[in-house]
Amino acid sequence: MAGFAMLNSYLRQYRIIADYLEMKPASALVFLTIMLAGSQRFVRRSPIQDEFRGIAPLPREEVIPISRRALASATGLPRETVRRIVAELIASGDVTEVGRKGVITRFGELLSPRSHRVVELLASEYVQTFETLSRLGVLEQ
Repeated sequence: MAGFAMLNSYLRQYRIIADYLEMKPASALVFLTIMLAGSQRFVRRSPIQDEFRGIAPLPREEVIPISRRALASATGLPRETVRRIVAELIASGDVTEVGRKGVITRFGELLSPRSHRVVELLASEYVQTFETLSRLGVLEQ
């Protein structure tokens, strides 16, 4: 039952994100990987400066581009598929090419009121999943 609850939650979370991004599954996977890759090094720092807590965007110079090769490795998609999706994301303005091979998401992507709604929906889903796993005896409150 716990596995069912977790997979069900994953599918609901994915649907929330895919609806928000208005992208096909593989494109959403690549986009989210680009988004996360750009901030991973910064998030691992300790301590994080107060001005970057909450919803404040990172300065552009702190966002690390990811190569298409690294995207293929991280997503498990074939390189040619990643190249095609990245070209589509660049054409749509969702990502920007940086340097010769790297890409980053557009600046301030998560600041719109629409993305705040997505965060609310995801947080609600996490709470519901926690409550389900607690009822099943997997987690203790």
